[in-house]
Amino acid sequence: MRLIIYPDAGMNVFLIKWDYNNEDNLAIAKGLENQGHKIKYWVGTSPEDVSSPSRRNFTKTVFHNIFDAIAGRPAAEFKDISFPPPGEKTIKDFFETESILATIKQFEKLTPSVLEKKSVYHGFLEYWFGIINKLKPEAVIFSVQPHAGFDFVLYSIAKHLKIKTVIFEYTGVSDRHFVINDYSVGCDKLRKEIEDNRGKAIGIKDLSSDIREFYLRQADRARQAISKEVGNIKKSFSGFNLVLIKLRMLKRAIADFSFLKKSYFYFKKKLGKNFRKEYIEVQIQPDWNKKFIYLALHYQPEAATSPLGGVFVDQLLMIKNLAYALPDNWVIYVKEHPVQWLISGLNYTSFRYPGYYKSISEIKNVKIVPIDTSAEELIEKSEAVATITGSAGREALLRKKPVIIFGYPNYRYCPGAFKVNDVLSCQAAITKIKSGFILEERDILNYLYSLDRISIHTYFEISAKKLSKLTPAEHVEIMTGAIVRELEAKPFGAI
Repeated sequence: MRLIIYPDAGMNVFLIKWDYNNEDNLAIAKGLENQGHKIKYWVGTSPEDVSSPSRRNFTKTVFHNIFDAIAGRPAAEFKDISFPPPGEKTIKDFFETESILATIKQFEKLTPSVLEKKSVYHGFLEYWFGIINKLKPEAVIFSVQPHAGFDFVLYSIAKHLKIKTVIFEYTGVSDRHFVINDYSVGCDKLRKEIEDNRGKAIGIKDLSSDIREFYLRQADRARQAISKEVGNIKKSFSGFNLVLIKLRMLKRAIADFSFLKKSYFYFKKKLGKNFRKEYIEVQIQPDWNKKFIYLALHYQPEAATSPLGGVFVDQLLMIKNLAYALPDNWVIYVKEHPVQWLISGLNYTSFRYPGYYKSISEIKNVKIVPIDTSAEELIEKSEAVATITGSAGREALLRKKPVIIFGYPNYRYCPGAFKVNDVLSCQAAITKIKSGFILEERDILNYLYSLDRISIHTYFEISAKKLSKLTPAEHVEIMTGAIVRELEAKPFGAI
């Protein structure tokens, strides 16, 4: 028999990846408690001082340092408690979770040993099943899509046990977020809103000022297509900021007596093989007279491809599926993400290994174009844009260009976005595009109008906070209300 928890009883809640030294977050958590909900477990930055506000105000909450959680270390309250290890059935039930976890940024970097990582993963299953069975949460609330390793395992367990999950998904538009329950489904309310608004006469004047400004800026074809996020990263790795980074690296190398060793390996990479040289060796200038699909590679590792790309975290697999479905006279132009070279330098990585670019260039009808090729021109002159979840897809849609998506982007329900997962679905999408598919402005305005009505103003990401006009009090009120509405929307089961 399953126990049904009703809103007036209050819910046991986990907060995952919420900074608990942040005054706004403390106020949101207190607002949830005032509504009768109990914060049973909180993963975030560590309140080292036992007299910190989080410790004083939430005496019945278990606090867990996020860096301990990522490394598989338990919260202090549970360091001496053992939980049953997972058995064969559990391991098999979570094969997909293990597969995705292997490519998640924080987990991928943990240790070079395959079996050590497997042991850490089994520890995640053991610990979070144990915590859930002990504290019996009715809801787990994530500040963003789970992508730190431990949180993805917790999310998977919660979905498996039918425990409600609440996720704040950044839309990429000003400070707007969707409140979702499943990253692979996204904002179903948006999909329904788009259907309800189909056929309505929606004009630019009907959009809120922030969305109207966003649309007009994106539609300006004279503007170089580059997201604010990429722009901020480029700024961080150029000019004076680059000088500071180099000086810090030099200081560390001198301090740990590794200067000579690092200098030797740097010049060895510079003069010998490196992934920039490999890219340049196989690149060609695009032939603008050809019909082509523009495919922008994602920076990796990052949440945009793991978990949001699913099996297509392997971008080579994505390219092969798309290439196999191409008409004979079409090609794919592939361009590397500029941030990949900024962050990785000359180093090969697990995601850009020796031979990676060569393998791409050897696929039939696939061409690698120079990294400085205008993204704006590639979007404008293409027949379609292909991506996993990238901002190039959103920018293309706003220019009335169809997009083939392999992952789970927040714009997946926008008209003109074709979700694919294999050769057959790629062929179906390309056939429709080739037959004269036209994306009308009214379709884009419908999408933006629906986004306007369904999304909420709030912020977690630094980029969204900089764009937000909310006062802290408004942010707290909106967040608390959004969570309470989500928790109390309907009864759901507990363990």
